[in-house]
This record gives sequence, structure tokens and C-alpha cells, in this order.
Amino acid sequence: MTTPFKKRPKLTPVFTLLETAGKNYWANLGRIIKMLLWSLVGFIPLLALAVLAFFFQDVLGFDGSGLQILVTVLITFSLLWLAYYWARVYASLFLMVKNGFKLKTRPQFQESLRIVWSYISLILLVIIFLSPLLLISLVLFVSLNLLPLAPLFLILILICALVLLALAFILAIFFGLASFSLFFENLSAPQALKRSLFLIEGYWWVVLGRILFFFLIFWIFSLIISLPLSGSPSGSAWYQAWSGFIRLAKIVVYPLYLLYMVGVYKDLKIIKGDQPKFKARTKAAKTKTLK
Repeated sequence: MTTPFKKRPKLTPVFTLLETAGKNYWANLGRIIKMLLWSLVGFIPLLALAVLAFFFQDVLGFDGSGLQILVTVLITFSLLWLAYYWARVYASLFLMVKNGFKLKTRPQFQESLRIVWSYISLILLVIIFLSPLLLISLVLFVSLNLLPLAPLFLILILICALVLLALAFILAIFFGLASFSLFFENLSAPQALKRSLFLIEGYWWVVLGRILFFFLIFWIFSLIISLPLSGSPSGSAWYQAWSGFIRLAKIVVYPLYLLYMVGVYKDLKIIKGDQPKFKARTKAAKTKTLK
């Protein structure tokens, strides 16, 4: 006898995901904005450096190579500090969602200190996995214009570049839930990547569809808020001011994506359950403790 085909469980429909995320977002918009404001602290070293550079160069007239090297080094460290602070803010947003927005902003931001380096490690791991594919494909695309090769070799190089880009894109989607696994399940960066692969396996197209749907909505939103710029000269004060408002609005709205993807993550977690290796480790740890 042949066993009947078993349908895979379906994920929550995209409009339901967006509606739930939207309600949660509006209910906690004040807390989200307060958390995003913490990122302004990251700009303090850059602001202080700009004031010092103006004082030494324009007021005191120092303009030597030693000063330029020092300023370059300080700018590098200031940018690293800014990136670290943005990582703290983004980690705090994940923790806010995990804790159901129950904690106040300051304690939640302080809690991010505990896990921010794991989050940074995860970002670096993703870069390590994806950058070789992207760099090699970029080199291949550049070689199409620089190398005088036969048409057959050019076509072969083009195909190889496109394949590498496709692999990078596929991996990027597979890693799309790694951050949620890191924060919601307290995993290490390598474990979070494995967990994301496990959750999305068999649902890659479904997850891609949900991501594309959200960014379609986000693109429509961007078009709507950009309408006041139509017909305005790009150098005008109005154009610059409204462009700044658009960038700010996109930053404020982006946490909606996090709330939206939480629904996808929870659906797949219910469907897939625990990853077998993590189960085995947990049981082994319990057995060790009992002994």
C-alpha cells in the first residue's frame, strides 16, 4: 500500500502577519522610538572629533601630516564605536520583542550588553560566509569588461558569476532567522546559523515570499512619503529637509520588519521543533548534572 502524500504545515498568511506586526508596532511605538534614540549616543565621539578638528585646523592653524593621521585613526575608532552602539540598539530591539515590551527602555538597553558580542559575532560569521562568493562574482563581472576573451569564455565567466551571486542570495535567505535563534533561544553565533538553516530547510521559497512581500509594502510606503519631493529641485532646502525626514521615517518603520519576521520564526519553530543536535546536547547535559 502506498502512504498518502503528507502536506507540509502552512505558515501564517502574509496579511495576517503584517496585521499582527502592525498592531504590536503601534502599541509599542513610543518604546521603539526611545530605544532608537539611544543610537544618538554613538554619534558623540564623531561630533567631538569634528569640533576638535575644526578647533585645531581652523582656529589654531595646525594642518600637518601628523594631525591628519591622528584624525584618521580617531575617525576609524569613532565609526567602530558607532557600529557597536547600533548593534546594541538592534540587539535591544530583539530583546524588547522577546520580553514582550515589559521592561523599560534603559534596563533593556543595559541587558543588551550581555549578548551584543554574540550578535556581532553572528554578523561577522555571515560576512565571512557570503563575502567570498560576492567578491569572486564581482571580480568575474569586472573581468568581463577588462579581459579580451572569446565570446564562449565570456559567457562561461558570466554564468559562473551569476551562479555565485545566486548561491550568496540563497545562503542569505537561509541565514535570515539566525538573529531570532540567537536572541530567542540563547544560542551561540554558530548554533544560530545552524538553527536558521534547520528552520528554513524545506520552506526557503515560503520565507523568501514573505520577505519580498514585506519589502514590497516598504517600497510602496517609501514611494508615498517621497511624493512631496516630485517637482522640487534637488538642491532646495525643502528637498534636503524632506529627504532627511524620509531617511528618519525609514529608520523608525524598519523595526516593523523585526515584528513581522518574528511571526515567521515562531511558525517554523512550532512546525520544526527543536534541532536534533541541540536536543541531544540538552539531554547529555542533564544526564551529566544528575551524575
